[in-house]
Amino acid sequence: MVEHEADAGLGYFERWLGVATEVVRPYLGEPVPDEAPGGLIVLGGEASAWDDEGYPWLAATRRLLRRAVESGVPTLGVCLGAQLMTLACGGEVNRGEHGLEVGAVPVRPCRPPRATRCWATWGPRRWRCSTTAT
Repeated sequence: MVEHEADAGLGYFERWLGVATEVVRPYLGEPVPDEAPGGLIVLGGEASAWDDEGYPWLAATRRLLRRAVESGVPTLGVCLGAQLMTLACGGEVNRGEHGLEVGAVPVRPCRPPRATRCWATWGPRRWRCSTTAT
């Protein structure tokens, strides 16, 4: 699991998962691993998904996400993590035209999904899937 800041940790997910998790905290100087063979969760944070200058580990996180998706590793991106995964898989992330988005919102899949969910969101960004993402 990649945690981008101390105030945006695993929270309830830790108990819900029921498995031991290895937490990587690149904001403390810990390196982002090259792979996550058992599964990958990339959490949120205040960074913009494209702000490599302010958050120098984001490029490595996008590479890890891309490899995980390409390898079929179970992968979950939460907030910033979802934005990073979108960029890593060839999609786009930009500022939403309606400002800050907070709360539960319907999710419109780019193509027929494997599973449909309603996720909570908080932030001024939106993202569009790549045509090659699965």
